[in-house]
Amino acid sequence: MTTEISQNSDVPAPQALYKTATGQRRHIARCPHIVGKHVAEASDGPICEMSQAELSGVGREYFDDLATALPALGAFGDTWSEILRVTAPVEHDAVWIPNSRSYIALGRNGHGVAWVGKTYVDIAGGARVELPGYAPGSGGGAPQDLRRGPVCKSCFMETPLSGVHHCS
Repeated sequence: MTTEISQNSDVPAPQALYKTATGQRRHIARCPHIVGKHVAEASDGPICEMSQAELSGVGREYFDDLATALPALGAFGDTWSEILRVTAPVEHDAVWIPNSRSYIALGRNGHGVAWVGKTYVDIAGGARVELPGYAPGSGGGAPQDLRRGPVCKSCFMETPLSGVHHCS
């Protein structure tokens, strides 16, 4: 017996793995490799790397909808309504957070179509929206200490700020 897997299928028990009729590797139900394909439960063969990562706890965590994923990401509550407004037109059939917990992804047919971070929303093929309260940095890292000692008139090297310099 085969069944078609969709991104919003109920997740079976962790032991349930699937293969396509011609596939060699086993996959969890929400693996992008088998979304939209007819599969059958399988008990033999290697597990695909993406599925194994999720089974090992280093893959994605799926959510029923974006509103449920926002608190899991730790997004600032005052931005939730704006995030939901901006992403409302995005057609998607899956919502997940990667193990890094650095963003929420909206997926369609196994591919990311929008990404939500704590300070931004990116829509594939669209613009990046900075969320209210976002304060962009200079991107320069820590400021440099620009204090410098004077140049030695003998050796033409910069001297230490302590003033102690022995040139030969």
